[in-house]
Amino acid sequence: MNQLDQGSLKLMSRSISHPSIEQRLPKMMQQALGSDQLANAILQIALNNLDGSKILSDLATTISRSFAAGGCIVLSRGTDSFQVNEIAYWQETGLLIEKVIEQLSHLSIPQNHTQSLLEPTSPLFKTINCLIQKILPTQTWLGITTQFQERTNGLILLFKSESSSWTHDQHKLLTQNLNPLAIAISQAQLQQQSRTKSRYQTLLQNLSREISQGYRLELLLQNC
Repeated sequence: MNQLDQGSLKLMSRSISHPSIEQRLPKMMQQALGSDQLANAILQIALNNLDGSKILSDLATTISRSFAAGGCIVLSRGTDSFQVNEIAYWQETGLLIEKVIEQLSHLSIPQNHTQSLLEPTSPLFKTINCLIQKILPTQTWLGITTQFQERTNGLILLFKSESSSWTHDQHKLLTQNLNPLAIAISQAQLQQQSRTKSRYQTLLQNLSREISQGYRLELLLQNC
């Protein structure tokens, strides 16, 4: 599957019949969703948004509320065209400081990272844990990478107070939703690539028009 069309996402979403995301996720909702409900909510986000950044932001909010987490980071792994990771997050007031976001935006994630749930033996776990221990020492975290078409395309990080731990059921719920998460992140990447391509095409069209009207090329490029 080289790209995700709206029909494919609708078919996947309809296979799990539940109320709309707005009905299931009231603003102050804290109870965890079941696996099927969460999968449907994730696919609805990918289906209903044409903005890649909004997809990532809605994913962070939905996952945080489902896991009653203090914060959630959704990272879209940089591609050949976009070397910097794109990040969206939801947080309780002041939890995720800018330094965390900045460093994660440049985090190197192996393209063929095969271990989904990040375990202490994983080099990626050690890198992230070192960062978090330095900047957020009072937080315990849970992390998972997503794969689409056999390539790692994203990372999900959940945070809560160090005084509480992540349960086996929460680990299980996160891993059960790997595929919907990977699809939603891939859709966000496609939207981003489409918008960037559109901006480049518009720029080239404007340059072509201005050049045809006799403007000097070096002056045009200075204004790009």
